[in-house]
Amino acid sequence: MVQSTTQISRSRSASLLARPPFIPYTGTHPVRGNTPILEHAGPLRAVHGGPFAHRGELRQAKRIVVKLGSAVVTRGDECGLALGRLASIVEQVAMLQNQGREMMIVTSGAVAFGKQRLRHEILLSQSVRQALHSGQNQLKDMSMPLLEARACAAAGQSGLMALYEAMFTQYSTCTAQILVTNLDFHDDQKRRNLNSTLQELLRMNIVPIINTNDAVVPPPEPNSDLQGVISIKDNDSLAARLAVEMRADLLIALSDVEGT
Repeated sequence: MVQSTTQISRSRSASLLARPPFIPYTGTHPVRGNTPILEHAGPLRAVHGGPFAHRGELRQAKRIVVKLGSAVVTRGDECGLALGRLASIVEQVAMLQNQGREMMIVTSGAVAFGKQRLRHEILLSQSVRQALHSGQNQLKDMSMPLLEARACAAAGQSGLMALYEAMFTQYSTCTAQILVTNLDFHDDQKRRNLNSTLQELLRMNIVPIINTNDAVVPPPEPNSDLQGVISIKDNDSLAARLAVEMRADLLIALSDVEGT
């Protein structure tokens, strides 16, 4: 069974309490159970605007952010995606979208997808060079260079989005890609533009697929959360900030980390 939690972390809870409330919701690892994200509970009613008093009321959430952590999206070797697991989650999200809910996905996986792609290209290139050099197709002493995370993200983002689009198309659901950085939330004009774009996508019954723009994002500043502002240093903080900015009724964080 899934477990709920009423805080994201000690460093972020104070900032969130000052904003319109929502309840983070942490699910089991998809490998350990097939519990649906939310069960169908009949016609949706308007959310009252305050915190949910009981777990059963979570079914009435209309605007939902689903955060997919790296451990959920990627394979154990962190080189490539867990396709069966991801397909199961996409099916559930599409089902909720088709029930009239407004679904948003914050996803990891671009770096892992890009790492798989770049490793394949490097191995292919090395094997060709070694074959030409030795006259034989021998792959001895082939070393794998260290792959920089930003380069992996740049190589993997398009493939990750294409995979999401292909999966959601099976359920007649349209998707859109949104890449963000810290500046998109700290600059008032950019934040309003982001909010307006997401609102329009939701109005058109499109599922936004949101990720940090890891190809250009700088390293996080230390202790930035202690200044009372949620910084975008990973997809956990991105999902939290997005849920607050978009006044989401529910944040579902899928991870292999145990809930509290």
